[in-house]
Amino acid sequence: MRGRPSQVLGLVIGDVQNPFFTSLARAAEDVASENGYAVFLCNSDEDVRKEKMYADLLVAEQVAGVVMSPTNETGTTCTRLIESGIPLVTVDRRLLDVPVPWVLVNNEQAAYELTSHLLADGHRRIAGLFGPMTMTTGRERYLGYARALEAYGLPVLPELVRSGPPHEAEGRAFTRELMTGAEPPTALLAGTNLLAMGALLALHELKLRVPDDVGIASFDVVPAMPLLEPQITRVAMPTYEMGRVAVEILLRLIGGEEAPPPNVVLQAPLQLGTSCRAHEPEPERDMTDEEGRAE
Repeated sequence: MRGRPSQVLGLVIGDVQNPFFTSLARAAEDVASENGYAVFLCNSDEDVRKEKMYADLLVAEQVAGVVMSPTNETGTTCTRLIESGIPLVTVDRRLLDVPVPWVLVNNEQAAYELTSHLLADGHRRIAGLFGPMTMTTGRERYLGYARALEAYGLPVLPELVRSGPPHEAEGRAFTRELMTGAEPPTALLAGTNLLAMGALLALHELKLRVPDDVGIASFDVVPAMPLLEPQITRVAMPTYEMGRVAVEILLRLIGGEEAPPPNVVLQAPLQLGTSCRAHEPEPERDMTDEEGRAE
């Protein structure tokens, strides 16, 4: 590759076994191939050391550009990549200290709507399972969860919030801990597809039924989950579209486009299933002041 213009793009993802990233990689490869590029796929395993190693390797191989789903909100792992001038676009997560374009979904609003749905179904002790708060995605989804509770006049209870690597094992461990506590939640909000899958496995092991014993709602699902009963209420992630748009922006940067491309926020709609209604929903709240007079 050295000494000639590269026709290779780098794609750095968090977990190659996660169907979310598999779909994203499929889109990236499709768009790259249509435009005469190959894709060098790098799996960071959500490990900052591996991510830095791959970023440095992509610089050494003089790739034309990189799409990355960073493990952290700072750009410390891709310092050489940025200093080299190789175009970079982040997808699903942002870098807060580096001015590079990004492609995301409306994380906070989607989490707010998902939590609000659980609240409307009568749940008040809602546990939140999130990715690391050092990732913008995990923190934004937590903020949407907290905002929905606040809108219902409820506090965020630290004992009901879990944050960690967005893997199935963590979802399983978090759920077992929560559901075997003195005051278990009546519903679970899973911030990623693998956290949701882990939660469902733990509930099955504990012989707890959804939604009769506990409600559950999640961001995205793994491929087998739509076959389950009850159907999981979820935020539908436009994963393929995210990968497609990210590579299209990267190709514009490689082409030397003078105007900086816009950051993109895609909508992630709520898809209602039957996994939440374990409690009688509250009646519609009317807009009245403290003395009961209509505002």
